[in-house]
Amino acid sequence: MPETQPRGRMRRARARGAALVLALAAAISTSLILAPAANAAPPVTDTITITAPASATVGDAVTGTIMAATVEDLYASTLTLTFDPAALDYVSATFADGGFSSVTEGTGSVSFTYTRLGTSPGLTDTDLTLVSFEFTALSATSADLSLSAATFVSSTSDSVTVADVAATTVAIAAAPVPSATPAPSASAPEAEPTVSATPAAVASDADPLATTGADAMPWIVVGGVAVAVIALGVVLLIRRRAVTE
Repeated sequence: MPETQPRGRMRRARARGAALVLALAAAISTSLILAPAANAAPPVTDTITITAPASATVGDAVTGTIMAATVEDLYASTLTLTFDPAALDYVSATFADGGFSSVTEGTGSVSFTYTRLGTSPGLTDTDLTLVSFEFTALSATSADLSLSAATFVSSTSDSVTVADVAATTVAIAAAPVPSATPAPSASAPEAEPTVSATPAAVASDADPLATTGADAMPWIVVGGVAVAVIALGVVLLIRRRAVTE
């Protein structure tokens, strides 16, 4: 039995409605797919600077920073710093909070990588410290620190890379030579005081009168004996005369 006209019209209307629904769904899907791409943009970074002390002395810690005057939607970054390895030795680095960081060292270069995590939004700030670093001064020279390359990534994965971003110079002076101080010399032990016995009388220093008396003493004794003998003879002679008379 042939299909009646009203039924044919109904079927054609249904087909047209289904086609319209499919077209609308396709349009919605296409707009959802293209929306992130339309809104994607690289992060805005303005005036990247590197700071470090103008002068240092061999052995000193040389600290500095890499800063951005303005950032917008900064999700990740990689900063490559080049230097003279004979003049400077890399020590450590500090990054912004709220992310993951890593350091890759090379000969005369060090790369600082920082990224936000998961669904964290990109950083939007002014005067943002991207990384702080520390080196040790090794030799007396004029040492250059150069931010030779920098890559910035937005939360939509768009990125921008720039070279020869910024540089600074540190004048390193030689360490002062300590003044020589004489080593303490071993002093000779002090000699114990000696007490010398001085003779009571020394011939050269004796009183000449005392010496003369000492020399005349034997003669005085002999004289006394002679006088005694003579006196005794006189006494005997007198007695003998008295007896004879």
